Amino acid sequence: MKLDAAVSPLIAIVVAIGWAVLQGILKRKQDAEGWEEFDRPSAPVPPRPKPPVIPPMTARPQTQAPRQASRPAPLPVTRRPAPVPVPVRVEREGPDIQLAHLNQSASAYQSAARLQQAVEGRMADVDRQTKAHRPAKVVQRERSRASRELLDSFRRPETVRQAFLASFVLNPPKALE
Repeated sequence: MKLDAAVSPLIAIVVAIGWAVLQGILKRKQDAEGWEEFDRPSAPVPPRPKPPVIPPMTARPQTQAPRQASRPAPLPVTRRPAPVPVPVRVEREGPDIQLAHLNQSASAYQSAARLQQAVEGRMADVDRQTKAHRPAKVVQRERSRASRELLDSFRRPETVRQAFLASFVLNPPKALE
């Protein structure tokens, strides 16, 4: 009984796989038949015409031979490499363009020197102020009676426990958080 329950799903799976394989084979067969139409030529192709045959050359007639003998033999061709051009250096006495004047550079250097002196003076002033400076005394204000009682209640352990329990009672339920 237990064996039948385990085998019946396996049989169904095997049948489904067999059906899928059979459908795939049939589909391939139909596709192959469809392509055979394209493989067959629709009309016979005419044969290509053969190229004309040129008869082989025979010995030249003797009338042309004496003309060739009277021609002088061509001279052999010799090639010489092209000459390499020599670079020519031109020396100049001075620049052709007007160079920039260095007036701005000198003025920038002087302002930078003054800046250094100004920073040193400012730092010396800061040092003098920090040596002579005394911190101000802290003035405590009088608190009202209600604020003193509130602070005292936070400093006692009994009231802290009460506040902790009150937060559990007054907070929303955990399900709503």
